Order: sequence, then C-alpha cells, then structure tokens
Amino acid sequence: MDKDQFLDWLKKSARRIAMDEEHVPMLFGVLPTGMPAVAHLATLDKDSWGDAVCGFIDEVNPAFYAFVSEAYMAVAKSKDSEKFKQVMNEGVASLPPDDREDVLMITLCENDGKARLFTCKVHPENAGKRVVGDWEESKMHQVVSRHLMLKW
Repeated sequence: MDKDQFLDWLKKSARRIAMDEEHVPMLFGVLPTGMPAVAHLATLDKDSWGDAVCGFIDEVNPAFYAFVSEAYMAVAKSKDSEKFKQVMNEGVASLPPDDREDVLMITLCENDGKARLFTCKVHPENAGKRVVGDWEESKMHQVVSRHLMLKW
C-alpha cells in the first residue's frame, strides 16, 4: 500500500466510523509487507500518546504513519488576538462552543520530517447519524504536536 492509497483508505475508514460514533485516537502505519498496522490509544491518557507513538514506530518501523482522532478546532485572526492567547494558555476546549468546531483529523507523518494535516467537520446527530463534512487539507506550513514523531 503506497502513501496515497493509505491516505485514501484512512479517510474513508475514519469518516465511516465518525458517522456513527466519536472516533477514538488511533495510530495507523504500513508494515514492510504493505499490510496496515493499527494501535488503539483510547485507554491512554493524552500525556502518554508520545510514548505510544515511539513504541508504535519501534515495533512497526513504518515509512509513514497517521494519527487519527477527533478534536476541537478554532481559527484565530492573529497571534495577538485574545482567542489565540486563550487557546495557547488554556486549550481549544476552553472556548465557548460557538467559537470552536468539532473535527475529525488525520495527521500523516513521514520519516523525512514532513507532516500533512487533514480535517473534516463533524456536526451533531441528524436522524441518528452524525454528519461528517468533506476532507480539507490544512494550509498550515508546519504541523506542531506534542505527541507526533517526525524523524525515526
């Protein structure tokens, strides 16, 4: 499975799960045989995710891997805005619900230090199903996370 096939498979699978229930944090990689490998992080505290990523990479040694989870997302107009300062100090969850969005996210990480972030909005249930929007690639120039490894 090449990187594009892997990403397509992830987008379809993650979206399908998110339509029915909250997508728990998971790691996905591709073994040297081309088969996918999966690690479930739902039982771990967020502070342990970095160790889980390191263990996953040591075990699987993937050319690339992806971290998939649901999260809150907010957009601040500038680094000087009150919203930006609040998010940096207290996290996105501290914002009022009208100032943030629920998203499903995939962060694709490669061993050369590159990372790509994809998100789609998740809306409340409609007739028993959650409405999951279309995937968009983030236009950010750098993906920053305390639990992702970009060189191994």
